[in-house]
Formats: sequence, C-alpha cells, structure tokens
Amino acid sequence: DFDKAGHWFYEAAERGMKVSQFHFGEYCYYGWGKIKKNYDRALKYYKKAADQEVCGAQRKLGIMYWMGFGVRENNSKAKEWWERAIENGDTGSFLWLGRYFQQIDDIFEAINMYENLLILNGNLVRNTIQYRNLAAIVSASRAYSVIDVEFAAVRANCQCRSNCLVVCSSFESPGLGLSSFWMCHNIYYLLFIVYQFLQ
Repeated sequence: DFDKAGHWFYEAAERGMKVSQFHFGEYCYYGWGKIKKNYDRALKYYKKAADQEVCGAQRKLGIMYWMGFGVRENNSKAKEWWERAIENGDTGSFLWLGRYFQQIDDIFEAINMYENLLILNGNLVRNTIQYRNLAAIVSASRAYSVIDVEFAAVRANCQCRSNCLVVCSSFESPGLGLSSFWMCHNIYYLLFIVYQFLQ
C-alpha cells in the first residue's frame, strides 16, 4: 500500500531516521501514491539523508543538480555528490560520473567509470540489455583504443550484430551530450565500413 508506506516513511523521516528520509524523498521525487511530485520537497529529504551518508540519497542529489530538478543546474556539485556516494558504496553513481566525463570530453575517464560499473554489477551485465550494450562499448573502446565513445558504440554494435538504436536509447538522456549520435550514427557507420575496408 503506497499511501500507508508513504505515511510511515514520512513519520520516521520527521523523527530523524535517515533511510526513511531517503525513501520519503523518493516519494516526493516520483510522486508516488497520494504524494504529489515535488522536487523542492524531495531535495529537502534527500539532503537530510545524504548528510548522514546515505549513498542512494547522495546519488539522487547528484542527479537533481545534473538535471536542474529543484535546483540550479550545477554539474560540479553533481560530480561531488556522486563521488561521495561511491565512497559510501554506491555503484550506480559510476554511470552518472561516466556521463559527466563524457560531457567534458574526458572519454578515457568516462570509459573507466563505465568499466567500474560493469565490474561491480556483474548480474546486471548478464541480465539487462542496457548493461550488455554498455559492456560491448567498453570492450570495443578498450580493444581498439577508440577515443570516441560514439564511434565505439557503432563498432560494438556491428560486431555484436545488435540494433544500433538500442545502444542509443540506453545512453540518450538529458545532459548526456549524445544527441549528436542520432544525427551522426549513419556517418559513423559509414566510417566504420571504410575503416574495415582499409584494414
């Protein structure tokens, strides 16, 4: 029962229970049950939990700063929260840090972040299309020393015989900086064919 759970998470959160503060922040972030979506309120409870080192709340704060949800967009603060979350054991923040490094064109560091994510989430890699595609991209980037993740994505998909758009949809997200992929993936594919021909 979402409504009852939300009520008790709120009560516990108001009494200082850090995990409940995080969960109630989730209610406010997504608008579950009778609780309306409210980024300002979500930010308040995430911050309370994050200050007590709840790594999930720290990751969500990073996302809010990255997306500009309830706060002014600030990628540097987002990075700080994700790094802090990782220090507290959160693996999901590696994905977001990878996106951060892609945006600033530090492709090698982005690949390092994605690789850490894959190593620490082996079951997801085996069971989730998104992570399998990510694994293919990391593998292609490492094997061929490709410094362009977008080109690597095309290369990986050619080798794996999977749909290029699946990888695109796995990565396409606000702030990710890969919107050019949708316009350019055909060009990259052509370059790949030429590359193969010249080998």
